[in-house]
Amino acid sequence: MSAERKCQFIGQFLEYYKDFEILICTVHQGTIIPSNVTKYINNQHQSISLDLRKKLIKQCKGLRLTSPTEIKAAKSPIKAFDYLEELRKIFVYAVDDCRISYLKEGQITKHINQTHDIRGTRWQPIRDRWKQTIS
Repeated sequence: MSAERKCQFIGQFLEYYKDFEILICTVHQGTIIPSNVTKYINNQHQSISLDLRKKLIKQCKGLRLTSPTEIKAAKSPIKAFDYLEELRKIFVYAVDDCRISYLKEGQITKHINQTHDIRGTRWQPIRDRWKQTIS
């Protein structure tokens, strides 16, 4: 049995899920990063009138949004989001205050090397420092 998701529709293509504090664009099949809402709406939906885009942005500014790296898992199973794009592998590094994810193995390795000054060795490869997951 899956829990119900409560959704608030914003315009014709944005959905806000209060329980998860996420904003989803059903047209482009993905979540919108909180710091990028204005830029996203203006750049990705230029076919919409400027007045309507301004209204959408104003509505979104009043929402409580969580960064993708801080989204909490559901307390009970929920139905999948049908319109989100296909699942893909991501690489996650979560140590102390750093919680970051990348789509490519090379990106996560570079982050660990440059930001944390950690190098892999023959006995402890760098890939032991991150985990691969599905997003």
